[in-house]
Amino acid sequence: MKPAGALATGIDTLRRQPQIVAILFAFSLLSTGLSAAQFVNPLLAYPATGVIYLLLPFLVGGLVAYVAASMTETPSFGQFLAAGRDHYVGLLLGGLLLGVVTLVLYVLVAIVFFVAVVLVFGFALNAGLGTATLLVVALLSLVGFLVVLVPWFLSQFFPAAMVLDGDGVADSFRRSLSLVRSNVLSVLGFDLLAFVIGLFAQLPTAFLFYTSFDSMAMDAGSNTGMVSIFDYMSTTEAGLFLGSSLVISTAVGSVMYTYYVAYYREIGDASAAATATTKL
Repeated sequence: MKPAGALATGIDTLRRQPQIVAILFAFSLLSTGLSAAQFVNPLLAYPATGVIYLLLPFLVGGLVAYVAASMTETPSFGQFLAAGRDHYVGLLLGGLLLGVVTLVLYVLVAIVFFVAVVLVFGFALNAGLGTATLLVVALLSLVGFLVVLVPWFLSQFFPAAMVLDGDGVADSFRRSLSLVRSNVLSVLGFDLLAFVIGLFAQLPTAFLFYTSFDSMAMDAGSNTGMVSIFDYMSTTEAGLFLGSSLVISTAVGSVMYTYYVAYYREIGDASAAATATTKL
């Protein structure tokens, strides 16, 4: 099944099992409420973010199992709770490991990028600055960004491997790496389609966010205290921002989870069939 086919399967699953949307709505409502805590004090954004990240492994584990079951039956909410509980520690450890690896790689890339930019500008000062210099810097930035994404790209299926195949932390990462290596072009298409959907869905919220930049620029010099983005929005703008975030995160999250599980099952089944054929 191509990524487009997996997306169609995911949307059909949502149509038959709208409970998935209800679960995402509950989590999105909680995360939106925690984000709104910045109205009280901008410093509350930090513990609010921490709470969301601590809840995320439970949501991922529960939803992956729930969505997978929804494709063949009508699952119970108890299945969601059980899967979230059973896989919480593994998903949390896996997420922390991926975060550490990404952070270390980011620091290394930043150092290399800084040195490379210094060398480029040093050469350009002697040869004459021009458009080519900026193009080289832009290319270096793009390469650095793509390199930082490599750990995520290779390990993006470890949650599904852990929840659906019962793999441990190490085995789930190995399983994800194996699937990505065997289906590189297909996985790139999968990620590209997900990116495009998310990008277009976020346009309304992004517009509300960036329209507040003028106010931020005007007040940046005069405001020395701790502020949040909501301090530069009217009550109506803040309400629209939070409301659109709630609706979009619910809708996009529902589609992305079903799309993710449908695609993983397809490439996983294809890999298992290929392995069985090889053994014969």
